[in-house]
Amino acid sequence: MSPSTLDLLTMFKAASRSLKQNKEALNQADDYNHNHGDNMVAIFRVITKAMETKKDVSAADQLEYASQLLRQNPTSGSAVAWNALERTEKYSPPDLMRSSTEHSVSNPIHLKFALLLSPFV
Repeated sequence: MSPSTLDLLTMFKAASRSLKQNKEALNQADDYNHNHGDNMVAIFRVITKAMETKKDVSAADQLEYASQLLRQNPTSGSAVAWNALERTEKYSPPDLMRSSTEHSVSNPIHLKFALLLSPFV
């Protein structure tokens, strides 16, 4: 699938549905504060809304917009940690759209999106 035909909205809607359906199980699996499912549902709601708002731009620009929204209002400790990690990396959204063989799993940002999107691509 080429970057121009990558339908992030459909992928994130599917992920959001799955997270909503499994929210309680994710919360129960969270031994620390029992809200991982709640946080993931909230985060994916923001991401899906970003994909809907920017549906006419490239996938890279959609991801950048979603990232901006999440940075503006981090909803969990994990979101704050990812934001800090992102600032330490030389992160460029268009780089995420290159072929997967060009990505290194040693790059946490590439790994984050690879894990996030792997069930859908």
